[in-house]
Amino acid sequence: MIVLILAVSLGISLFGNHAYAMWVPLSQKELLEQSKTIFVGNVTSVTPINVQYQSQIARNGTIKQSVGPETMILDEYTVKVDEFLKNPQNYDVIKLRQATVGGVPSGPSTIGGFEVGDKVLFYLPKYENQTFFPMQYLPESFKIPQFCDGKDVLMQKRLEGSSNFTVIQNGMKVDYGNFTTSKTIQFLYDKDMNTLLGKSLDVSVGIVKMTGNYNQPVFSQNIHAESKPCQWVASVEWAYTPKEAGRYAMGIIQKEGGIVTDTSSTSFSVRPSVDTLNPMSPLQQFKSGIPSQTVECVSNFQLILKTEDGSPACVSPNAAQILIERGWGHFPLRLG
Repeated sequence: MIVLILAVSLGISLFGNHAYAMWVPLSQKELLEQSKTIFVGNVTSVTPINVQYQSQIARNGTIKQSVGPETMILDEYTVKVDEFLKNPQNYDVIKLRQATVGGVPSGPSTIGGFEVGDKVLFYLPKYENQTFFPMQYLPESFKIPQFCDGKDVLMQKRLEGSSNFTVIQNGMKVDYGNFTTSKTIQFLYDKDMNTLLGKSLDVSVGIVKMTGNYNQPVFSQNIHAESKPCQWVASVEWAYTPKEAGRYAMGIIQKEGGIVTDTSSTSFSVRPSVDTLNPMSPLQQFKSGIPSQTVECVSNFQLILKTEDGSPACVSPNAAQILIERGWGHFPLRLG
């Protein structure tokens, strides 16, 4: 059974003819696309008002019960427009009502709210039949510091899911389990601090190598980072070079203002790199009984076989091409 609340005001239309369920905030992209007007303005007055509304409960798509009329208190704002960021209008002062959202099962509830002197980035919704004033702003509207530029704030990319974690090894993004030894792993962590005032973030990282029931600490670092004023994101970076193949575990503790806000633990595997698979030279590998066709070269070198006796050599790709053209050697025939 699906229960929705349809809110219709008495006298002044508060919500229009729309069905509301629990509020799911729009993404940054959706807000840019779906807002009729976006502007930055300063709140010059706040007046509480009583607004009547009627809730209708729908079951399976059919209105079954009407509740109300009921009364709720909303703030009504007078806002002096500072700058239009989308679809400029011909007014420099506008009245707006506090954002609401329909709840389940108790009817509309208020979202947020502002005070006199607040500088706010307002999203105004698109209504098919917008004939009433004052209109409501979208609940995703938010306060910004007076010293921040509204356009810069609007165009900043917000993180999906409040954080982003990227791992790079050998210049490429990799997934856990695809790490190799002897090459530095870069861990890049971005966190949306949910404030434009600037906020510190402290991250403690520890990595252990797991051998049976024993965990050997191999890396630890405490990192301090900050989101700058007028920016949402704080960025943290650390790097570790695994010397041995095997199983590892990494623990991360996050603190904001000295208070632990999140902890996480991740295990991962490291496999031998080509550089460390066989430390012997190509000729040593061959003399030890390894077939010349399967001799391993370090990264960025090419295996060729000498024409005279079939012995292996590891050379650069350019040198390999020259030697083959001169008849000195040839590429090995790979079987299977």
